[in-house]
Order: sequence, then structure tokens, then C-alpha cells
Amino acid sequence: MSTEDELFRARRVGKMIRDARKDAGLSQADVLTAMGKAPDYRMWIREVEGGVRERSGAATVLDVDEYDKLAGILGIDLVDVLRAAGIPKTEWGDLSNSSSNSASVVRIDATGLSDRQVRVVEELVRELRKVPDDDAEGGAR
Repeated sequence: MSTEDELFRARRVGKMIRDARKDAGLSQADVLTAMGKAPDYRMWIREVEGGVRERSGAATVLDVDEYDKLAGILGIDLVDVLRAAGIPKTEWGDLSNSSSNSASVVRIDATGLSDRQVRVVEELVRELRKVPDDDAEGGAR
């Protein structure tokens, strides 16, 4: 049986995935198809989105590759998903080739940065995401 923390993280990531799927206008069947899974995997996607395995009650935790594929399909940040899932950074591997629906994915190698420096970079990225991209609208900076 999973701990309360594991269940909390699995439910949080499940909600993130479900919300992103709905925001993208995709059905669970659409996601299964994009994942390369047969339609009879409906229970799998329900368990991922719910965060709990139906038969055992254990937390639904995927491997990094599956989270990567889902993040790419749904257009969400893989790092956000991995953090929400509580996957330790030591298990992330090389994310430089992770899939994404975005044409301009930038990965920053934080090796050698302190935790404080990483937080500053993350905050800058969050702030920059809020600023409209004038170039995308044909404007000048």
C-alpha cells in the first residue's frame, strides 16, 4: 500500500494530467492513441488521472519516459510533472531530448547551481511566461 504522501503526489499529478487533457480538448481515447496504447487501456488512463490503482489502491506512478510522453502530448512542462510526482532529480536522466508540443523548448542545465540559484531561474521563467511575445504578433521589442 502506498503512503499518504505518495497518494497525494499521484493524485496531484493525475489532476494536472486530466486538466491539461481537457484544456487541450482531448478525450482519454485520444491520449491513449497518442501514447500508442490500445483502446482497452482505458483503465490505465483512468488510474493515471485519478492517481490510484483501482485494484490495489496503490498510488499510480509512471516512469519518467511515460511522463515525458504524456507531457509532450498534452503540452505541459515535463519538469513540473516530475516535481509534482515527487520523482527525485537523480532519476530524471537527460531531459534535453524530451518530447514537447512546443517548437521552442529550452532546457537549462542547472548542474553546479545552488538551490537558491535554481529557484531564481525558475521564478524568472515563470515571470517571462506571463509576458506576451511581441515577436509572435509581428511587433518589435
